[in-house]
Parts: sequence; C-alpha cells; structure tokens
Amino acid sequence: MNEWLILVIGGLVTYRLALMFSEESGPGRIFKKLRNLPPPKSATKEGLSCLHCESVWWAAPTTAFLWWLDEIEPWHTPLYWLSFSAIAIVLHHAFTEDFKK
Repeated sequence: MNEWLILVIGGLVTYRLALMFSEESGPGRIFKKLRNLPPPKSATKEGLSCLHCESVWWAAPTTAFLWWLDEIEPWHTPLYWLSFSAIAIVLHHAFTEDFKK
C-alpha cells in the first residue's frame, strides 16, 4: 500500500478513536462513564478527556495493527505512531469550532 494512503488511513482511524473516547457519549454512554471513573481533577481524568492525549495512545494500536498487516516496516513504527497522532490533532484543530475562534 502507498505510504501516503497509510498515513491518511492511520491518521483518520486515530482521530476517530481519540474523538470517540475523549468527547462522545457512545452507545449506552459507555465512553462518558469511562471518562467519569477517575477522581475529579486527576491526571487520569484529564487524559481521558483530552483528544491530544488520547491521540497518542490510540495511534499506538493503529500503528501496531498496520505493522501486523506488514504495511509498516518495524523500524518505521515510531515515526508512524507520532505521525498518526499529529494528523489526528491537526484534523481536530481544522474541524473544531473551539479552535477557530
């Protein structure tokens, strides 16, 4: 598969997963319940509600999955991991009204 296509697909997957877990309620409000589990004002609670933080963590399994499919060379995995997170953050800034003000 083309490297650009891998970057686009991986970035979109990472963005969707990070957005879903950090800002959406989900079916049966499961994502919201997970975000409310840690104590208030804890680093864990902030991390679960932060798309930037979530994108770093969701980029890892996305990269691992593409590596498992032999689409990514093993020595390129850290670069793809950080790239997927960066793409998710850029997409969030581009399409969210909070950052357009």
